[in-house]
Amino acid sequence: EKNLTEKDIKKEIDIVIENEKTKEKYAIELKMPPNKAMPKRMSQAIVDIKFLEKLVEAHGFNGGFFIMLTNNHCFWEGNETDGIYEYFRKEKTLRGLINFPTFFNEIKEECKITGSYKLSWKKVSENSEYRYLFVEV
Repeated sequence: EKNLTEKDIKKEIDIVIENEKTKEKYAIELKMPPNKAMPKRMSQAIVDIKFLEKLVEAHGFNGGFFIMLTNNHCFWEGNETDGIYEYFRKEKTLRGLINFPTFFNEIKEECKITGSYKLSWKKVSENSEYRYLFVEV
């Protein structure tokens, strides 16, 4: 983890890859949520994507990658398909102002996604229970 010197949505970057010759640098945010607190973990994933956008916009990063891995099928299927769930279960394009569940108070500022992202779950392998999201910022 690498700490940021400026105040931002988050204080740390999970992984930074930097080419010393070209000065290119990329940030990677990782999530492997447990089998609980699903809407909270979905909200945190969106905050991670916004964080990556800020790193590119304001901190000199060339790009970023968000990776989420889980075997909890409730992330990609279930009865609820509106609000925060629509981005993960219906693959609604993630962009614009995001409304978090009322209990999610980890972020006090408005969360506006400037890019446009599809959160599409992929199987790790044919026989695996695990699926992953990969988002490039």
